[in-house]
Amino acid sequence: MADAAAVLDAADPQRASALIDLARAEYLIGRYDVGLRHCDEASDAANANGRPALLAEAALVVQGVTYPHASQSITRMCKAALAVEDLQDAIRARVLAQLATVSADLGSLEEAAEHAHAALELAEATGDARAELDAARAVQMILAHPDDTAERLRLGELAVSRTERLGDPLAAVLGHQWRVQAGCLLGQLDLVDDAIRGIEAIADRSSLPLPRWHHLRVSAARAVQEGRFADARRCNEDAAELARAGGDQYAIALSYVLQQQLTLVRGDAAEMCKEMWRDLDRAPQNPLIQSMRARVLFVVGRPDEARDAYDQLRPLLPIPTANPTWPAVLLNLVDLIDLIELADDVAPARLVYDQLALFRPYPGALGTPTAYFSGTVSRELGRLALTAGRPAQAEELLREAWIRNRALGARPYVALTCLNLATLERDKGALADAAALAREARAIADRLDLPGPSAAAARLIGEIAAGETTLTRSPRANDRSPHPSSGRARTVRSPTT
Repeated sequence: MADAAAVLDAADPQRASALIDLARAEYLIGRYDVGLRHCDEASDAANANGRPALLAEAALVVQGVTYPHASQSITRMCKAALAVEDLQDAIRARVLAQLATVSADLGSLEEAAEHAHAALELAEATGDARAELDAARAVQMILAHPDDTAERLRLGELAVSRTERLGDPLAAVLGHQWRVQAGCLLGQLDLVDDAIRGIEAIADRSSLPLPRWHHLRVSAARAVQEGRFADARRCNEDAAELARAGGDQYAIALSYVLQQQLTLVRGDAAEMCKEMWRDLDRAPQNPLIQSMRARVLFVVGRPDEARDAYDQLRPLLPIPTANPTWPAVLLNLVDLIDLIELADDVAPARLVYDQLALFRPYPGALGTPTAYFSGTVSRELGRLALTAGRPAQAEELLREAWIRNRALGARPYVALTCLNLATLERDKGALADAAALAREARAIADRLDLPGPSAAAARLIGEIAAGETTLTRSPRANDRSPHPSSGRARTVRSPTT
């Protein structure tokens, strides 16, 4: 096929079709950059040879691949196709959906929303299953509010049901992904497990690299949440290899995101590879990348640089919620707000609290199948409430988080919540309760191999024991006065305490 495309003269009317067939084959084997180049060439050939119907076909070859170079190329092809006046409605809906998807990837969110809703309306009017499927994918990408969870689940079920007729493995994988994300936030683990099994079955049947990449990514995310770190690393590295083979820089970056989460949860900077810093430096400086960089700088023990990065992000609060990445940005900021000295400025904690509180009615976990899942948002809210000077509210939220994380099977986050509660109880002077929570945290941390939390729990147990001795010797041993560390002056400290 490659030879045929090469020997056909530029003026040959068959050249565009041959290039599209070649691009489709390259896409299927994961050679995305090469496939996109041939799509571009096919679009040019279709224009030159007066075959406008092929413009849409070229624009629709590469699906589900979102990184800047790909999105820019696909945008050009989509706009050329939409300029064709007699384009069939079903095809126009599909091209609009494709344009919405890449517009969202490039940050043009209002444009993406406009195209996505137009695509869905047109697709439903035609009754074309393929068009409905593409439009559902476009609409799902712009869902940014926790209350969109029911719609995400509906679109996921729609995608899975449509693909049974169409035999489209990638679309089915995406539908199952939306089900995973919705199920995690709702705390419906049976739904999550069913959707992951669906992705696994498709990956096993298909020879395409994308379904396998998606299965590896969601498996890594779930493994970190449950504390199965060896499985998480293996899946993460296998997914990174597939991403490198396909030239998808965004997909490669997702492997670094999981390394960062492993580092934060385990308290071990050795989880992060050197290449991550190089690629973070090269990445576009949007709030998500900036917050990731700031968070990882703190985790690896570079607090001054982390503070500088945080100072650049602080004026952005509150984060605009039209961008679907806003929860991830806020989750990254929680660690910085909690761990970097805030002096008398508690406004950032209150701003982030107010935004993340939108997720509290949902008992499950925040996250995305291609990156990671944390525990319940109640823990982050509890830490922010404590930073903002509301200890009673912090205790309520942290106890809620302890219950919710246990129900989710999010064992590392149970340990971290126990540490937060133990510190709070110690500061209240409730040393017996604090000691029991610290011992529980250490037992879980040792069982899961969490060196950072384990060391933090051991220190806390020692501090509590010393406090008990002091209280026993003091004539005011029963006044349960607050621990001296309960003041709000804060310095950089371990992320687990």
